[in-house]
Amino acid sequence: MATDLIYSSLVKVREGLLYAIITVFIGFIALIGFFANIVIGIILFIIALIIGILSLIRLYGGFSGLSSSVNNMGLGKIGAIFLAIPFLDILGIIFVGIAIYSIGDKFNNGNTKIGGILGAIPIGIVAFIGYILAYIGIGEILRSYTPASNVQPTMQGQQLQAMGNLKGNIANVTINSPFKARILDATLEEFQLHALNISPMELNSGTNFVTITFPPLPTGLKPGGYYKIKLTLDNNTIIYATLNYQP
Repeated sequence: MATDLIYSSLVKVREGLLYAIITVFIGFIALIGFFANIVIGIILFIIALIIGILSLIRLYGGFSGLSSSVNNMGLGKIGAIFLAIPFLDILGIIFVGIAIYSIGDKFNNGNTKIGGILGAIPIGIVAFIGYILAYIGIGEILRSYTPASNVQPTMQGQQLQAMGNLKGNIANVTINSPFKARILDATLEEFQLHALNISPMELNSGTNFVTITFPPLPTGLKPGGYYKIKLTLDNNTIIYATLNYQP
């Protein structure tokens, strides 16, 4: 399946977290193995080391891909490097945790935010639990995210079309724009609700990920149902975004 940069970068971060979880698990078994059979312990330690390196590579690549869309990804990249350096690994844990929290904050995912908070605490079992929660949370983000490469907006006079998801009163819209423009307004058409906040308000040429916050929605929206947002741009273009609703 074709993916855009944001989607593929989230996949990399999630894989990096999975490798980190496996590394800790195998490392714990290796520690026990040293007491039972030193050869087995060494072999397991080497396996854990290799998987740990893969984890850092995936995390670094994922944070790099998200750097233009999510705050604190630079800290995440530094943290991924510091994790491989003795005496700096504690800072690495903290920086990576902050980056993970920022991903959860950007995509409005509670498990990822909690995972980032716990993952930033340099206590083995706490960070381990945080990585598990973040792995689950980013999986939830990926399931609700529509890659821009799977959405082909088409010009219809002065109209563009896009897709996304609506979770609670937060809309996440992926827009593949052929021009730069400013979003003036966003309206949830069925209820004529105007957005309280649009971030970012500036569209660039190419893939854009826009988060739109509405007032509390009326009751009765159908889970899995589709609703439309009308976005008005400053160049007289209208974007109609079809959203899949999840409570």
